[in-house]
Amino acid sequence: MSQNLYFIPLITGALEEPDIEKALRAAFCKIKRLGTEKRYAEGLSNFRIFMDSAYRHHQMTAIDGALELIAQLATGTFGGSLQEKRAFLDFIRSHPDLKTRYRQDTKPFDVWRKMKTSRGAFP
Repeated sequence: MSQNLYFIPLITGALEEPDIEKALRAAFCKIKRLGTEKRYAEGLSNFRIFMDSAYRHHQMTAIDGALELIAQLATGTFGGSLQEKRAFLDFIRSHPDLKTRYRQDTKPFDVWRKMKTSRGAFP
């Protein structure tokens, strides 16, 4: 393995351990320690780029999932239990960006429901 990618076998080895979190912490410490050596400096830079990219992808995937659930809540197609719905709404309320998006996405349906339930407001 190239010194520029020395972190790959350390991460893959950690993922094969029974206590993955503990093994990853140890691998990250070793990656950082090795990165202080001149021959591994570029590899440490590559590791940071790799992890930043993976983290951004993870964040996007999580946001996409949250937006899908918001759409389900807004349209009344959410298939979870009342307890799951409450937990997810609490999660939305605790994240300002998701809270704003939820309000934007549900507004048309709130207006529709109000008009539909008002006497004579909508046929």
